[in-house]
Amino acid sequence: MADALGLNSPQEMIRLVTVDNEGGTERRMRRVEFHLGVVDPSQPRIRYPIHALVLPKICGKIRQAPVKLSEWSNLSNLSVADQCEERTFTIDVLISLDYYFNLVDGDVRRDPAGGPVAIHSQLGWILCGQTCRRPTTAVTTLLTHVEESADQILRRFWELEAIGIATDNQTAPPDQEALQRFEEGLSFDGERYEVHLPWLPRRPSLPNNFPQARRRLLAVERRLARREEEKREYTATMRQYVENGWAERAPEIGPEGRTWYLPRHAVYQGEGKEKKSRVVFDGSARYGQTSLNRQLEVGPNLQIDLLNALLRFRRYRVGLQADIQKMYLQVRIAEQDRDACRFLWRDKSGELSHFRLQRVCFGLTCSPFLAINTVR
Repeated sequence: MADALGLNSPQEMIRLVTVDNEGGTERRMRRVEFHLGVVDPSQPRIRYPIHALVLPKICGKIRQAPVKLSEWSNLSNLSVADQCEERTFTIDVLISLDYYFNLVDGDVRRDPAGGPVAIHSQLGWILCGQTCRRPTTAVTTLLTHVEESADQILRRFWELEAIGIATDNQTAPPDQEALQRFEEGLSFDGERYEVHLPWLPRRPSLPNNFPQARRRLLAVERRLARREEEKREYTATMRQYVENGWAERAPEIGPEGRTWYLPRHAVYQGEGKEKKSRVVFDGSARYGQTSLNRQLEVGPNLQIDLLNALLRFRRYRVGLQADIQKMYLQVRIAEQDRDACRFLWRDKSGELSHFRLQRVCFGLTCSPFLAINTVR
């Protein structure tokens, strides 16, 4: 509506907090000014000034239930602000409480039977509440019958018979593009391979999720305070990240839209003296309707499927397998992408410090693709 009216205005940063939206979403929005009034020429001419924020869409389409004013004693002879027939429409202006009570004057008409309530406003009578005298029930039945052709059945039979013999399908175009971008960004400095994070084609737009990362860290610290053994293992593992060069201290300010703090937790294996911890970073943690994993491409699945592995072991007399120690941590992340892999940790002085990963970590949706393709 703002574009249709040609409303020009400056932009400002606004934080929106909705139901189940932890921390809110910070975005740049336009603030416009217009006048709200009555279109009906028979009504008094009213022009009420409104200051509003502009959104691409307030909500989806809404269905309006029909109301017959003559059926309700409290609604007879009222001039309502809107039509009362059944229709589907979109919301153009959402009036907040800071304007609502300036528009209504307190005159309310209720029906003894609990029907619609009429509230008088400067724009006319507003209807709300129940519109049906008795509840209605609708039952929908759907029956679908599909007949598979003999050609499709025979084709699937031959495909099953050709498992392990037929050539592999060609890589899908999106996967080919991901592989090409990976190869273009891959580099080797004579000691270690370096990769770029596979960002989606659109420009990365990450909000500042520092408050969320701080809350998650405090929650982990409270839990470990009651488990001394796990705390020692967890602390030793985190120190390894800095001492082994897997992580480094982060600068005070990161690039806008590409700075993200990864919450993390520990996974413990073994018992007693054999108990070890592994740190898993939560790349799927959502903040402001997004997460780091939502901004990254998964990449094609490069892992060997079980059938091929079984066929390989049946081909020769001796089967060999190998494991790369800390495989993900052997691959370096390009410096321009490291601020998207920040995390919080307390140094030896106990102060909260900012670090960023230098290596590929557990928890990112693209980590298997980056590590396996680098080995290949």
